[in-house]
Amino acid sequence: MSNANLLGRRNFIKGLGAATGVAMVSPVMAVSERADGIKWDKEIEILIVGSGFAGLAAAIEATRKGAKDIHIFEQMSYFGGNSAINGGLFAAPGTPMQKKEGVEDSVEKMVADQIASGRGIADESLLRHVASHAVFFKIVVTLCLKIKLHLLRLLLVPYLG
Repeated sequence: MSNANLLGRRNFIKGLGAATGVAMVSPVMAVSERADGIKWDKEIEILIVGSGFAGLAAAIEATRKGAKDIHIFEQMSYFGGNSAINGGLFAAPGTPMQKKEGVEDSVEKMVADQIASGRGIADESLLRHVASHAVFFKIVVTLCLKIKLHLLRLLLVPYLG
């Protein structure tokens, strides 16, 4: 019998042994993953992990879609998550503010800039999706304007009688 043939048989037997071990452990792992008999203390309609831009946008959208029981969990000691660390800044291409200031921007320019600054690691299709659906910008601007108008009313009402 040739040496190459023996090595092929040995590798086959090793592979068979590993597959047998996985097959024996799999049922045990599957049983440990079962949820039968678990009693939940509370059920909620929607659970959002993280209170950053994405989490809050999800909460706003869930509310708009009619959700009544929304819980947001945040691991940090303050609300806002990592989005609060960056000072509330985020990128959005072709905004009214950019146009007003004469800044020429587009989805293409934003994606190219993010790919370059991210050293090519990011998923271009996801960057393109985010850039072309920068809805959160509109939500934040709308909410900020509403909050400013509400605060203005609160400040002026006592003086206007």
